Amino acid sequence: MVLLPSQLLHAATPKPCKQHGVLQHDLFTSYRVKIDGEFVAKLVPYIENIATRCFSRRVCVFLDTLCLKDGVNWKQGFFDGVHGSYVMLCVLSEESMALMIENVKNGIEDNVLLEIETGLSLACAKLLPILIDREGKKFTKITGHGSLFSPATYPDLPHIKTKINFRETMTALFMNQAIHIVPDLAKIHDVVYDIVDLIAPLSRTS
Repeated sequence: MVLLPSQLLHAATPKPCKQHGVLQHDLFTSYRVKIDGEFVAKLVPYIENIATRCFSRRVCVFLDTLCLKDGVNWKQGFFDGVHGSYVMLCVLSEESMALMIENVKNGIEDNVLLEIETGLSLACAKLLPILIDREGKKFTKITGHGSLFSPATYPDLPHIKTKINFRETMTALFMNQAIHIVPDLAKIHDVVYDIVDLIAPLSRTS
C-alpha cells in the first residue's frame, strides 16, 4: 500500500464546493490542466448530465477550476476534493505522462503524481485511469520512455514532494483496469457510460 506522509492527510475543516454546494462528490477528476484541461472541461459536464439522467438524482463531479473555493489554498482544496469523493478518475495523456517522468527525474514536484499518490493512499473505493488516445492510436507507450504499463518505464526514484517511490506508485495505479478515450465528445458515448457505471452502486445506497 502506498502511503502519504501523515501530515499531508490532515485536512482542515472542508468547505462546501462553490459549484455544487456539497462536501462530497461522486467523482474527482485528476488531470494536467495545461495539457488536458480543455478536453476535461468538456468531459465533466457530459458525465454529470448522463449520470444524472441515469440515476434520477444530481451527480456531482469535482473539477478544480469550478469547485475550488475562492480564497482557499489550492492544495488544501484538492485534498478536500479527493477525501470527499467516491471515485477518482485519473486522466492521463502521453504528453502528461512524459512530463511526469521528467519531473521526477529532475527532482520537481508533480501535482498530478501527488493526486495519484493521495488517491492510492486513501484506498479510494474506485480509482480509474482514463487514457487519452490521440491521432487514431491507443495510448500504450510513452515516446522515449517505454510501455505505459511496464514498471521499468518509470524511474526507481522517490517523488521529491512525498518521498514515495515513483515506480511503485505507477505499478499500483495500473493494477486498476484502464479505459481508453478519444478527445472527441461525439465519439465517447459508450465510454462515458462505462465511467457512469462506477457510480451505480453508490446511487443504490445513497
